[in-house]
Amino acid sequence: MTQKVPFQGLPEDFQVLILQILESCDVLLKEEQLESMRLPVRTLSINVFPEVSIGTTDDDRDLSYAQAMVGQNLPPIVICGKQWIDGRHRVWALRKTKAKNVNCIDLESLIGSYPYPQIASLNSA
Repeated sequence: MTQKVPFQGLPEDFQVLILQILESCDVLLKEEQLESMRLPVRTLSINVFPEVSIGTTDDDRDLSYAQAMVGQNLPPIVICGKQWIDGRHRVWALRKTKAKNVNCIDLESLIGSYPYPQIASLNSA
């Protein structure tokens, strides 16, 4: 069952991330649409996320950044269908806690597919 989370209930920096993704895909929403928007949250097995490096050439965060997330209440991972868009550090931290499942905001119903480089394609469940 897919749950819904209010956009306005997400942390501010996470709202900015979602808006940047939507805008990059030419989905422009008015303030009143954002106020009522509820995003679909899916719970997926952590096993659908392939092992990836937590460092990238365009990301200056390092291992200590990811380690600080271990045991914290983390926002959902961002996916678009089977495309993993954001959350490599969060998945790494969840694996360290031996989590079995990952909450994900799935933007597929809003953007169809993500036209930019993704972290990885999700494995089959």
